[in-house]
Amino acid sequence: MKFDELQTADFTSLHFFVLAAQAGSLSRGALSAGVSQPTFSRHVLKLESEMQARLFERMGRGVTLTAAGRRLYEAVLPGFEQLLNGRRLAMADVDDAGLRQVTMGLPPSIANMLGPRLLNAVRTTLPSLRMHVVEGFHRSIVDSLHRGQLDFALLYTMIPIVGLHADPLMDEELCLVMHPARARNKKSVNFSQLGEFALSLPSRPHGLRELLEDQAAVHRIRLDVRHEFDTSLTLTKQMPMTDLACTILPFSAVHNEVDAGTLAALPIRKPDLSRRLVIIYANNRSITTGLWQFLQLLRTQCEILVDKGEWKGARMITPGS
Repeated sequence: MKFDELQTADFTSLHFFVLAAQAGSLSRGALSAGVSQPTFSRHVLKLESEMQARLFERMGRGVTLTAAGRRLYEAVLPGFEQLLNGRRLAMADVDDAGLRQVTMGLPPSIANMLGPRLLNAVRTTLPSLRMHVVEGFHRSIVDSLHRGQLDFALLYTMIPIVGLHADPLMDEELCLVMHPARARNKKSVNFSQLGEFALSLPSRPHGLRELLEDQAAVHRIRLDVRHEFDTSLTLTKQMPMTDLACTILPFSAVHNEVDAGTLAALPIRKPDLSRRLVIIYANNRSITTGLWQFLQLLRTQCEILVDKGEWKGARMITPGS
């Protein structure tokens, strides 16, 4: 078996396989790769499935290569090290001549969830990079991307936007957000029950409102929308906090309040409702090595939050799927 014959195995899975073999442990391999252990393990299992062979013996204190794993390791290591050396040379001048600052747009609903963790990861992993975060809603972020004021942004959207390229990042389930007293003994709410609640929602044509109204028409219910707030997440959350109305948001928008006990968030079921979060940038924006590194770091931080259960109701989307 030769390195260039492994047409079905992706670079990341092979990289993680080599790291695990060298570390003798999946957890130490994950630490070396800078990703969570569940993410690391998924790639190793994916490679074993593609090779149709068990590559590691799992033991209490680590892993050792099986006979098949040893053959694969010996076959790929020379070519793999050559490829890694080439990548290191290509990236060697990133700090000196590459990206110095990245300007990203974030909707308020995820800024509190992702922002601090990402800033800390940039400080430790890409210390020469200055990160500038612009918080805004869908329309203002799209306008800023078109004007070239942002390098990229995260947005909730399923619809292609002219002049912009979108890479799916995750699907995030929607929750009915209410005063904690209303949520006693409830773990979820069916969509057909939403007509029973006074709601505070964005106005049309906001994507969330369109999704909810379309589903309401399918289920033949009428949403009782008492208040409309288009540019204030704070006011939207104040409605359920003061028990004036409920609202519908992804969990990331209210995770601090749920942890503090000032809000409750019930996943919506039958059907499950979710919104897609994408990495979006201008079609004419070139992805330099520095920006690619940053985007990989962003995706890794999202994976860690999801794998740890901190980003509840979120499901990562594998690139290219």
